[in-house]
Amino acid sequence: MTEASENGAASEGSSTIGTGVLQTKQHTIEDVSLRPSRYLPTPTPQEIQEELENVTPFQRRAATENFIGLKVRWETHLKLVHPGYENAVSLGCKYEGYPRLVLIETDLHEYPFLRVAKKGQAIVVYGTIIGIDPNGPMVKADKLEFPEQGQ
Repeated sequence: MTEASENGAASEGSSTIGTGVLQTKQHTIEDVSLRPSRYLPTPTPQEIQEELENVTPFQRRAATENFIGLKVRWETHLKLVHPGYENAVSLGCKYEGYPRLVLIETDLHEYPFLRVAKKGQAIVVYGTIIGIDPNGPMVKADKLEFPEQGQ
């Protein structure tokens, strides 16, 4: 018998759902919502900035809301780490060619490597744009990769 989860993944037999992965007795299926193909390299931070600079101040709020919820995949480099409440952490990352920082929200439990990551560390963020402030876009990380660490 085949069962379908809410995210469209199908499995056979009994199943349990964990963070990002559907576990079955027969096999494991990656959560469809975390597949890299769902995350696009555009719009880039520069494209967002250009779009917002080309609207009137009155239109800026509506234009900003057009970007909220988009899933992006951006290659960045770590500039700073700002600890938050409990294990939450905000990363300030540089995106090549963009003069401001990309702000990334994540959790140290999921990425303990961030405790020792050096400035300039390459980080590929797969995440959802949650806001745009004057300093740059804010992204809630769904997944981080550290290419220099083989991840």
